Amino acid sequence: MNEREYRKHHHTSFQKRAITALVFVGGMATLMSLFFSILTVGFSKDLLLTWVYNLVISAIFAYPLVVFVAGPLVGFVFRIIFPEGSIVDMAK
Repeated sequence: MNEREYRKHHHTSFQKRAITALVFVGGMATLMSLFFSILTVGFSKDLLLTWVYNLVISAIFAYPLVVFVAGPLVGFVFRIIFPEGSIVDMAK
């Protein structure tokens, strides 16, 4: 498979990072917002409203932070520790 065919069938690194961040932020924001909403208002009638509000705020701030700051930073550090070609596939 040449490089043109490879790029046609695979996502860019930014697309991969954005999709992965969506999954992580979705789970993390949902659970953490619920946990801290329970800590803040307890099991009261205001819990659902507080949870939704916290969830929206968390998602708005967390997603861009993960995609544009944490993702590239972790990728940079990871490539310093494990340069390309240094990871061996043991299954082969």
